[in-house]
Amino acid sequence: MKTIGLIDEKVIKNNLINLKNIVFEVTEKCNLKCKYCGLSERLYEKYDVRKHRDLPFKKAQLMIDYLLSLWKENYIAETNSPLIVSFYGGEPLLNMPLIKKIINYIEESNIVSRKIFYAMTTNAMLLDKHITLRTYRS
Repeated sequence: MKTIGLIDEKVIKNNLINLKNIVFEVTEKCNLKCKYCGLSERLYEKYDVRKHRDLPFKKAQLMIDYLLSLWKENYIAETNSPLIVSFYGGEPLLNMPLIKKIINYIEESNIVSRKIFYAMTTNAMLLDKHITLRTYRS
């Protein structure tokens, strides 16, 4: 077997400094049981059983703080490159309070003034319940 190379700390930090997209899996819960879903119990039963857990805010906060410190240290405050923050699950709309908390924390902590866009992978079944999401940042 041929060794291609090792990823060292410098490579990892460089990739995080130049990060263009971060995805938070805010919950493992879902309100549907689609057979074709990549996260279905049938596909995960042998190696990554879904336990219906939610992401603790503290873990998201640690990641955000770490990224902000890297960006501040590396002077990317002037970057034109936007950051896309995505929410994923399970069904992310089942944990809307956490999504709002993460968005608020990012907006309040964005010391590097980087342009931020938000996205979500959803089955949209609960969208009517959270229709204010669209005007949330207005």
